[in-house]
Amino acid sequence: MDIFDETTTENMETMFKMNVFSSFEITKQVVQQMKKQGSGDIVSMGSIAAHQPYEKGSAYCGAKHAQRAMVES
Repeated sequence: MDIFDETTTENMETMFKMNVFSSFEITKQVVQQMKKQGSGDIVSMGSIAAHQPYEKGSAYCGAKHAQRAMVES
């Protein structure tokens, strides 16, 4: 739980590293393999926080929104 004005930059960075950057790196590797094979599917598991932010979830909800946008694009 984190209140926006009480969370730290370190906490926000950790959330984005765990949820956005790690998803990016793994998906990038999968896409490269899919290109070699000529096909494939990617299934991404997220969180309701990507769709419905909640009180005291600023870092987590922000990271999940970013993760969802990255995957959907």
